[in-house]
Amino acid sequence: MFLLLFGIFMIGWFIPHLNLSLVFTVIFVLGVAGQFIAVTIPETKGLQKTIHIAAAGVMSLMTLLITVYLTANTNLITISRVVSGVVAVLMLISWLLVIFYKKIYKHALLLQVLYFFGFFIAIITVTYLN
Repeated sequence: MFLLLFGIFMIGWFIPHLNLSLVFTVIFVLGVAGQFIAVTIPETKGLQKTIHIAAAGVMSLMTLLITVYLTANTNLITISRVVSGVVAVLMLISWLLVIFYKKIYKHALLLQVLYFFGFFIAIITVTYLN
């Protein structure tokens, strides 16, 4: 339910209000599709695990790209761009930890929570300050 409401907010208000491009919209839609697939297909074993991990990877890459896009958007006020930039750096660090430090996987849930927390901090900052 949240994903549907978030999608409606982003497509119906956030993207048009901030005059964000079609590229941003495509990145967002790919992220939502990845999230939907990752939520509906559990990470069990075999093909399900492969699909889940691939979808989660697409979603996390798209949310990282969204924060990078917001950081680079000169139409946003400086504080929104700074917050988005800090979040993007933290998201990138968590990506690198997962890719190169396999032992961190036992803390995957905590990393996911922090990843999304940062993402939504960026979205909320842009929403309320621009």
